[in-house]
Amino acid sequence: MKRLSTAVALVLALSACSTGNGTPRKSPIPESRRAELVGSLVTNVLLPSLDDLVSSAEAFEVAASAYAADVGSAEARAAVESAFRTLLEALQRVEVMQLGPLGDPAKFAGGKGLRYGLYSWPLHSRCSVDMALVDEAYADVDALASMQPSYFGFDAAEYLLFHPDSNACPQINRINTACPGASTCFADLVSEGLLPARAAAYLSSVASLLARDARTVRQAYARDGEDFVGQIEAGSGVYRDTTESMTAFIHAMYYVEIEVKDQKLAIPVGVSDQCPTSTCPDRVELPYSKLSKEAIVANLTAFRDLYYGADPSVKPDALGFDDVLVELSAGEVDQAMRAGIDATFAAVEAIPGSLEDALASDVASVEAAYAALQALMTELKTRFIGILDVQPPAAAAGDND
Repeated sequence: MKRLSTAVALVLALSACSTGNGTPRKSPIPESRRAELVGSLVTNVLLPSLDDLVSSAEAFEVAASAYAADVGSAEARAAVESAFRTLLEALQRVEVMQLGPLGDPAKFAGGKGLRYGLYSWPLHSRCSVDMALVDEAYADVDALASMQPSYFGFDAAEYLLFHPDSNACPQINRINTACPGASTCFADLVSEGLLPARAAAYLSSVASLLARDARTVRQAYARDGEDFVGQIEAGSGVYRDTTESMTAFIHAMYYVEIEVKDQKLAIPVGVSDQCPTSTCPDRVELPYSKLSKEAIVANLTAFRDLYYGADPSVKPDALGFDDVLVELSAGEVDQAMRAGIDATFAAVEAIPGSLEDALASDVASVEAAYAALQALMTELKTRFIGILDVQPPAAAAGDND
């Protein structure tokens, strides 16, 4: 990996998550305090975030339906764009909470991969969306739901709402070779002025599925639903104790390391080997809406709230990891985490305009945001998990950058 600077080399000796005979390891945090901590994270962060996801998805469904019914209305367009942005912020917060049913079953205990129905990034297939658009393969919502998530997730919603006059398919694809005159010709949609209405109708179907899937996700966790939060709070079911459920929250927080730092920032700004040129602006997360920076801010907001046990401006006394570190005589680590969180927010918000525009006009600001986040993640990966005696997730093991 290319680097802006050499990261701090700090290796901590971490033991396995269980003892040699398979019994859970002993946490330095007393059991009663661990139970309070995971309860705080569930009550003040996870469940409210899922409620926000459902309410914003349902509002987006309503706005998308109204827009499809009146594509020429500037008011309907403004409303659906506003609802899209609100949903983006809610979804990106939940992205940092993929423990349990939301998560990949290969990575999280109790994982069912429900996240992928909402958002398949970084996997997408915009050509597939374009073919469905030409074929009008979106009218039957249930049939659409049976397709791959790239046809109907939030990434498809972004593409449809901000669709360019071109398509993402290669020139040899049938939607390009059948032109002009065939019913499967994309260019005819453009020349005949049909693209906006067709994209809006497709968007409305996608919005309906997003609302449906958001409700499914909340039901999987809710106390009056499948009650996965009951397993988190009790350290039962897929967890052997609250050490494991607490660890699941920490592993979910690593989204900011693995996805935000290493993909959303490192690749576009050119400090990753996955970018073969000085910068790769085409690799930003949300290139059509130009809301990639806002997505990162929402990810950081979720990380901050999980660290503090709640939004600190709303519930400053909520129990969080900050309190636990102080109780473990690691106040210096808490102060470093606090400073890192504040510095990262400041650096990201200092990027002028959109991330996409800054990569063309002010690369240094994006490099500064990456450096700030790198410093915060170094603290997370070293002293933070070392004090709490937690192993990193497998995807981040051995990553010291």
